[in-house]
Amino acid sequence: VRTDNLDQAFHTYTVEQLRAFVTTTRKDVRVKQDELRQLVGDRYHDLILASDMIVDMGSVCGELLAVYDRPSMQKSLSS
Repeated sequence: VRTDNLDQAFHTYTVEQLRAFVTTTRKDVRVKQDELRQLVGDRYHDLILASDMIVDMGSVCGELLAVYDRPSMQKSLSS
């Protein structure tokens, strides 16, 4: 069923053909919506993982700076 002109479609196709077209189109739309949800969900999950890694790296850097700032570490580095 071509849908360039809906008025013509109603005159050209039977009710059963139009119903089948609508049913098929609705199924296709649902499939595409599910694919989009999955894609967005995966990307969101990736974003959350990346942000967690960045926070973890910040914590590790802070710990390293704390160790480096200890007086005993300063003496061993300058020797």
